[in-house]
Amino acid sequence: MATVMANAVIPGPPVEDAVSARFVAPRPLVIGDVGPVDVAFDRTLGRQVALREPRLAGPAQLREVQAQAGLAHPGVARIFEVVRTDGRMLVVMEWIRGDTLRAWRASQARPRWRAVLEHFVAAGEGLAAAHAVGLIHGAFGLDSAVVDASGRVRVLACAAALREDAEDEADRVATPADDVRGLCAALAEALGGVRAPGWLRRIAARGQEPAPPWGSMAALLAALRAARARRRRLVVAALGAAIAGGAIGLTRNLTSDSGRCDAATTALVGIWDDARREEVRRALLGSGAGAAEAVWPRVRARLDAYAAGWSRAYAEVCAAGERGDAERLVDRSMACLGRRRASLAALVDVLGQADAATALKASAAAEALPSVAACTDVAALRAAAPPPDDPARAEAVERLREQLARGQALADAGQSAAGLARVESVLAAAQPLGYEPLVAEAKLQKGRMLIDAWRVDEAAEALSDAVWAALPTRLDDIAAEALARRIYALRAVPARRPELHADVALVEALTARLGPHGRWIEGELRNNLGTLYTAEGRPELAQRAFERALAIKAEVFGADHPQYAHSLNNLGSVLLAQGRLEAARAHFERATALLRAAFGPHHPQVALGLNNIAATYIQAGDWAGAEPYVEAYYEALASAFPDGAELVWPRLLVARLHQEQGRFAAARAHADAARSLAVRRGDAIGVVRTEVARAHLELAAGAVDVADAIFRGIVARPGALQVDDDLRLTALRFALARALWDRPAERSRALELAATAASSFRAYAPYTAAELAEVEAWRRAHEVVAR
Repeated sequence: MATVMANAVIPGPPVEDAVSARFVAPRPLVIGDVGPVDVAFDRTLGRQVALREPRLAGPAQLREVQAQAGLAHPGVARIFEVVRTDGRMLVVMEWIRGDTLRAWRASQARPRWRAVLEHFVAAGEGLAAAHAVGLIHGAFGLDSAVVDASGRVRVLACAAALREDAEDEADRVATPADDVRGLCAALAEALGGVRAPGWLRRIAARGQEPAPPWGSMAALLAALRAARARRRRLVVAALGAAIAGGAIGLTRNLTSDSGRCDAATTALVGIWDDARREEVRRALLGSGAGAAEAVWPRVRARLDAYAAGWSRAYAEVCAAGERGDAERLVDRSMACLGRRRASLAALVDVLGQADAATALKASAAAEALPSVAACTDVAALRAAAPPPDDPARAEAVERLREQLARGQALADAGQSAAGLARVESVLAAAQPLGYEPLVAEAKLQKGRMLIDAWRVDEAAEALSDAVWAALPTRLDDIAAEALARRIYALRAVPARRPELHADVALVEALTARLGPHGRWIEGELRNNLGTLYTAEGRPELAQRAFERALAIKAEVFGADHPQYAHSLNNLGSVLLAQGRLEAARAHFERATALLRAAFGPHHPQVALGLNNIAATYIQAGDWAGAEPYVEAYYEALASAFPDGAELVWPRLLVARLHQEQGRFAAARAHADAARSLAVRRGDAIGVVRTEVARAHLELAAGAVDVADAIFRGIVARPGALQVDDDLRLTALRFALARALWDRPAERSRALELAATAASSFRAYAPYTAAELAEVEAWRRAHEVVAR
C-alpha cells in the first residue's frame, strides 16, 4: 500500500503487559484478505475489536497504518490505534460482523444485478475516499470488503502493511488504476451467472485493461452512475409510452422520443376524456336507477380528481427519472401508475355500460379506486416486492396485475361474478410464473370478493393462502390485510375464534413494521375485531375496538369519508345492543349524513342508515317515532331499485310497522309481496325470512292455526339457516309456544317448543343471554303448572 501523507497516531505503551491487560479473551479468526486476526474485547475502547500483527513492522508500515487511522469514511473499516511491543506492531481495527463480498455473492441464490452493482459502488466509494488521502489498496478483490448485517459495505484494509504479500510487492508502487482494475475484476466475477445489462459488463471488462479508460476510482464511479442514469431515463421513456399505449415495460416497441414527461397530458386520452365522460353520463342516466341523477355528478367529480392526481404523479415520477433520482424508485413508481391507469380504464369501461345495479354502485366504486399517492410513496415502494429480474417474466407479471386491477373494478361496480372470474384466471396464469408476490396479491383479492359474496369459508381459505404466500417474501401489507379480513370472515364461527384472537398480535406486529402506510390496515383490524367481539356478545370490548377504528380512520381517510361512516354505523350497533339508544341514534344519524353527502339521498347505504335510525325507536317500542324512518328507508330503496329486486327486507319492515299499528291487511300485503320477490329471485333465505315474519303477523292478529301451519312448513324444509335467521326462527318457536299454551291440549307441545328454543338460544350465548333468560323463566313457571 503506497501513501503520500501520514496522520498522527499516538502508539500505545511499548510493554507486553499492556496488551494482556487491555485485551480480553482474544480468539483467532480469518477476515477476508486481511488474513488471520484475533478478535478480543478492548477494555479501553469498551468494544469488541480485531487485532492484527503485520509481518512487517517498520517505520514505513507504521506510517501507512497511521494514514488509514486518520481516515473516517462509512465505506472503510476503521483502524483505532497501534500498540507497539518490543519492536512489534499490533493494529487495533474495527470488528465487523458480516460476510465478505465473495461470501455474500455465494449466499444469493438468484442475485439481482442492481444489488451487485450497489455493493460494488459502495466499495468503490470507500476506495475513492482512501485515494483522497493518499492510500491505495493495490490488491482489491472479493475478499477485500465486508457486507455487515445491515447491508452496509466496508473495505477492510487500505494499508499494504496489513497484507502478507507486502514484502513481495515492496519494490512496486501501487496506483489508483490498480484499484480500478481490482474493483472491475471483482465486479465481473460477482456478475457471473447473473442476468445483467450489457453496459455494466462492458464497463467491468474495460476497467480491467492494462490502461483502463478511467484512471481514478472517482472517474469509474462517475461512469457507472452516468450509465445507470441513462438506462433509467430510457426505462422512464419506455414506461411512459407503454402506459400511454396500454403496455408496461416493452422498451423494444417504443420510439426514441416517446417517453417525454409531457406525455402525462395525453396518457389518459381514451381512458377518461370528454368522450368517455359523455359515455358514462349517458349510461348512468339511462340505467333506470332512481338515484342516477344524484350519482352522476359525484362520479364525475371523483374520476376527474383521480385522473388529475394520476397526471400529476406521472409528471413528478417522470421528472425524477430524468434527474436520475435513484431514491425515487422510478421503475416501480411507473409500474404502479400503470396499474392505477388500468384500474381507472376498467372502471370507466364498466360504467360506460352500466345497468341499474351498476349505477347504484358507481359512487362507491369510484371511491374505491386504489390510491395514486402510493405510487410516489418511497417507503411503500421499497416495502413492495421487487419485480422478477427476467424482463419477460416481469412483463407477464405486470400484465396479470393489470388484469387484477380490472377484476377489482368489476367487483366494485357490482359485477362480482365477472370480477371473481377475472381473478381466478389470473391465479391460473400466475402459478406457472413462480412469482409468489403475484399469487399473494391475487389470493387476497379473491378473499375480499368472496367475503362480499358471503362465501365465508372459501374467503377464509383464500385469505389464509394469501398470508402464507406473503410472509416468506415479507409482503407485510398483504399478510396483515389478509389476516385482518379473515377475522371478519370467520367471526360467526365459534370454533375459529381463538385462532382469530391469536392473529391479532401478528397483525399488530406487521402493521408496526409497515409504519405509516400500514396505518389503514390497523383501522381495518380494529373494525373487524369489533365485529368479532360483537359476535361473541362482548359489547364493551366491541365498543372500544370500534372507537379505535374511528380514530384511525379519521386520521387516515378523514372524518367525512365513507370508511369513517361505516365504523360509525358499527359503533352505533354496539350501543344499540347495550340499550344506549340516544347515543346509538346520534352515531347512526351522523353516519347517514356522511353517506348521503358521498352517495346521494337514494343510495342503498343511505337507506341502511335510515333503517338503523328506525331501529333505535323500534327497540324502545316507539313505532310512531320509527315510522318516518321506516318509510324513508323503503322509499329510498324503492327509488334505487325500480324493479323491486332489493325490497324483500324493506317490505317486511313496513309490514311490521303496519302490524304494530293494527293494520293487518296492509301488513299481509307487504309480507306477501316480500315473499313473492324472494321466490322470484330464488332467494331461499329470503323466503324463510318472509314466512317467519308472516307467522309473527298471524300470531299478532290472533290467527294461531295459520301461524302454526306456516311454522310447520318452514321446519319441514331441509336447508341450513344463517345465524340471524336461525335466531328469528327460534324467536318464532318461543312465540308460538306461548300462544299454544292457552290451549290445554297443546301445552305439552308448547313446552317442547320452548325447550327447543332454549337449546337454540343457549348455543348462541352469551350473545342471546337475555332471550335465553326469558325462555327459561317462562319454562320454569309453566312446567310447574303442567305438573
